[in-house]
Amino acid sequence: MKFQLKFFSKVLTIIGLSMSTLGLSSISQSQDLFRMSDEQTRWISPENPTGAKGSAGKTNQGAKGDAFVVVAPGQTFSLGEIKGSGIIRRIWMSGTIPRNAEQRRLIKLQMFWDGESKPAVDCPIGDFFGVGLGKIASFESAIFANPEGRSFVSTVPMPFRKGARIQIVNEASSFALIWYDINYSEVKKLDSNALYFHASWRREPKTTIGKDFEILPRITGKGRFLGTNIGVIGNPAYNGTWFGEGEVKVYLDGDTTHPTLQGTGTEDYMMIRQISMLSIVTTLMTRFFFTKIAKSQSNKWGTQVSKEFEK
Repeated sequence: MKFQLKFFSKVLTIIGLSMSTLGLSSISQSQDLFRMSDEQTRWISPENPTGAKGSAGKTNQGAKGDAFVVVAPGQTFSLGEIKGSGIIRRIWMSGTIPRNAEQRRLIKLQMFWDGESKPAVDCPIGDFFGVGLGKIASFESAIFANPEGRSFVSTVPMPFRKGARIQIVNEASSFALIWYDINYSEVKKLDSNALYFHASWRREPKTTIGKDFEILPRITGKGRFLGTNIGVIGNPAYNGTWFGEGEVKVYLDGDTTHPTLQGTGTEDYMMIRQISMLSIVTTLMTRFFFTKIAKSQSNKWGTQVSKEFEK
């Protein structure tokens, strides 16, 4: 599977959520809240950094003794390490990162599954949680949210079979104060069709006219594409003209010259119409697509759609 996009712009930042988990359909369906299961709920936070049973609130007699952590410039900090099989259910973060543009772009979020040395997720933290270009905006979607513009929330289910590790790398010039929760379920065994979550990020400071920009480079194997997060800064040479007519193309399962899926414009793929001429900030949001920042020279789009692929 490969995603391509024709674009005429100065900067393009991307998160491609190339999937591997249980899928959007499981999120949109009603949960059987009355059914018991064999899962055990765990919760990693500064008050219980291991998530171990009966190990929370040991500092200051349980009265909020460890509310946050401090991560120095250049430091890699482990938010949580989990052994065994499980599913991460929710990640929440706040602190200085939502308030600091440099930290939103220069602090990386990394996730590793089952002891792998290469991260399955390796993205600037602001882009991962839905707002790129170093910007911040409040929004709510089916699987990501920033309720008041000062926190990050992900409710994407992320399964793992042998273990999980989540860390941040502070490449910014300032100390980061971080409040965080990682909710997960311990499970005895995952279904054979439970896949792994992946997210990639890339940008081009200046795109090439007539050359397709790859939102998601070619990947192989079975999976499900969840969506993408696109940020664009228009090239000043075009004097604020509309840059959204790139056709989004999806190459599936052996497609070469021509894709199986192709739309009629970038803004159409995001399920909106032309907005670049607006002179004021505009936000448009639904559960599955949104525009969080819209100005004459800067746009921030996101869409969450489910596309399965076999090869």
